[in-house]
Amino acid sequence: MNKRVTKRKFLVPLHRLLPYVISSSLIAALLLIMSTTVDSATFVIYDAHSTAYPQPPPLVLLDPQSPNVNVVLGPNNTWANVTVKATTAYTEITKNGGFDTSPNGWLYGYAVYSGNSVIAAYWNQTYSYLAPGATGVVLLYMRLYGTGFFNRVNSSVYLVQNVTMPNTPLGSIELNVTYFSNYTTASIASLTSYSVFAELIASNGSVVWGGSITVTTTLNSWNNATFTIPTTSVVPGETYTLLVGANAYGVTINLPWSSYISNITVLQFFDSIRLYVKPLYPAFSGAILAINVTSGTYDVGVSVESLNVVGAGSSNVTLYVANLSGGVSSPINVTSNTLVSGSTSSVIMTVPPPGYSSGLVHLSTAIYSTNIVNILLKLRYSVGGVTVTYPVNLTIIDPPAKQASPPHSARSHQHGTTEHVNRDEGLIVRLLLSGKMQKLGLIRLQRWRG
Repeated sequence: MNKRVTKRKFLVPLHRLLPYVISSSLIAALLLIMSTTVDSATFVIYDAHSTAYPQPPPLVLLDPQSPNVNVVLGPNNTWANVTVKATTAYTEITKNGGFDTSPNGWLYGYAVYSGNSVIAAYWNQTYSYLAPGATGVVLLYMRLYGTGFFNRVNSSVYLVQNVTMPNTPLGSIELNVTYFSNYTTASIASLTSYSVFAELIASNGSVVWGGSITVTTTLNSWNNATFTIPTTSVVPGETYTLLVGANAYGVTINLPWSSYISNITVLQFFDSIRLYVKPLYPAFSGAILAINVTSGTYDVGVSVESLNVVGAGSSNVTLYVANLSGGVSSPINVTSNTLVSGSTSSVIMTVPPPGYSSGLVHLSTAIYSTNIVNILLKLRYSVGGVTVTYPVNLTIIDPPAKQASPPHSARSHQHGTTEHVNRDEGLIVRLLLSGKMQKLGLIRLQRWRG
């Protein structure tokens, strides 16, 4: 694909038909808050087993509903026992890949290559006229137009999530996407190219893998696509940006004697986007806790109180904290059973939009024998010189693997066709990662003119 100069917009949360648009001044204020650190001089420890507080705690722990994770929460959601099962089975490492109850974990972004576009993203519990029985569907919307007589128009809109590879060599990586594509043209307009694409982008902004499917022959039906990603494309333990969306290119013509603006409208639905990995050794990568702020804004981090490894094998652990807009802390690291870094840095967390959590505690681990790893953690949050800590007991075990192949879509509706793609082609959309991503909300997404 030819490189083009694009008008780029930052990644944003999808918000469930919320009646507001995030302004640039609010974004600037949020970024200012994210750049501020708080000196923590006073420590307050909540009673982990108390059932009553003078007022509800402003930050609570939640079960992220990740595969192979069992979470037991205290009565006030201020302490947690977490058990993680490391496995060599195919495991999904995307969070909320089915969009079943919310868009939590996903952002959306877009790029305008030529012409102008109105862009939006939506989440709905079901679009019944498309997928009866489906629970949770994302719609990416594009209206492409130009203001001249003859206009070449080209835009992309995409969903985004950070994913971390297990900290061990991988046997295979597969991306399974369930999608429904539709477009209309108004007045004198022609769509010449329409594709669903996917990319993995490294932290330095380079595209390490990309694939695409032309969808003009599979319009108005649900379809499955499985992308096979070479394991040589990624580094174990590293975090990548997964980007999945639609790209459209066409021509619009505006008649001089008419005030009507010719346009092309693209409706791209996604019922699921799931990235699966199969480790060669027992491993896990995903969220082990969700964090929700009910009032205020806080610096949040995690530190290790104690580490105990039972067994003769070697274990590696990487643990970090991420906020709803994609900000990531420095990690806790355990290498070959030895604690190398015992504390994360802090990230800013605040009250999330509906359908989202304020942040996540993310774990990537590998166990090279039948070890049991037990780590006593302290989750801390700070504001105004005061720090509060919550105890978290993390246990990592190595049970026998049961699953032999990645579970593709289990939706109740019928899908039209299944396509298999194995490509190492160049980028389709280049995402410039200048800093932390912002999060995607459900309900109604913002829209801008390019």
